[in-house]
Amino acid sequence: FIRKIINEGKCALKIYNNSALKRGVTDELKSVISELLQYGIDSEKLKEASVKISDKKLSDKLSDISYIYDKFKESMTLEELIPGFTKRLSESDYMDDSIVYLDGYTGFTPAQYDLLRVIIKKAREVYITVTANEFESLRNAMSADSGNMSHNNIGDLFFMSNDIICYVTDIAKENEVEINEPVFLENPVR
Repeated sequence: FIRKIINEGKCALKIYNNSALKRGVTDELKSVISELLQYGIDSEKLKEASVKISDKKLSDKLSDISYIYDKFKESMTLEELIPGFTKRLSESDYMDDSIVYLDGYTGFTPAQYDLLRVIIKKAREVYITVTANEFESLRNAMSADSGNMSHNNIGDLFFMSNDIICYVTDIAKENEVEINEPVFLENPVR
């Protein structure tokens, strides 16, 4: 789809006008657009930035990305569906009294945390598995405030796991949801 946007928009594009056939360009642009959607950055912000930047090439690149992003958004993507789904879920009783299991996540985007917040509010029980190195690490992460992540060493192999635990614990506390004692598997069966 990105290749089609580039081919159809050659006249409007300055940097990416001949890039549709170059190896990897469309994959990179898809990745950039996915990140923009996940972090809630709209094309207007890109356009504003492209006008303010004095580097002509970077300015043109941002302008092109903004154009491609606008055209891409005309076709709904999963990243764009999450905020709409979150809103509808918060207004419905679909998740009420449900039991939810989340396994295999290494991190969440802000949009996914918003969805998780709604799920935690509505579901009867939510179980989340994370990979951690020791039980004490789980306890420390659960007692920490996600706004003050200095207790976690960003170079730590399990930083992302601790990050998830902090955020989920904060969400549960904000919503007065009971947090059960974590279960630590010393001999995992996977």
